[in-house]
Amino acid sequence: MADVAGVSVEDDQHVSDPWEGFNRAMFSFNEGLDTYALKPLTKGYQAVTPDVVETGVNNFFENLSDVGGTLNALLQGKPDAAVENFARFAFNTTIGLGGIFDVATQWELPSMKRISVRRWLPGG
Repeated sequence: MADVAGVSVEDDQHVSDPWEGFNRAMFSFNEGLDTYALKPLTKGYQAVTPDVVETGVNNFFENLSDVGGTLNALLQGKPDAAVENFARFAFNTTIGLGGIFDVATQWELPSMKRISVRRWLPGG
């Protein structure tokens, strides 16, 4: 008998998973895609792209995530944080040229993403 998470299961019992074949096929496909296409593509991108361009692309997508941070703050009932996060998005989108430059961090405007994580840390 095997004891898994406090539940006793007979060794000769087999739990039927109707999705097992599909899951195994998808896992294999994803592993192959990652190994033979995505990782080489990523390494090539990093090799030929200057760091300043990589930073700009990262800033652009981080800027888009500030929209979600604004919604997150509203859903948590924190209108002040929502306004600050929207201000981050607005400043980075306009002054930061579509979010390529992160001017809001230079102006010390906090991001709701960081506030949410801090809230759940010990002493947060």
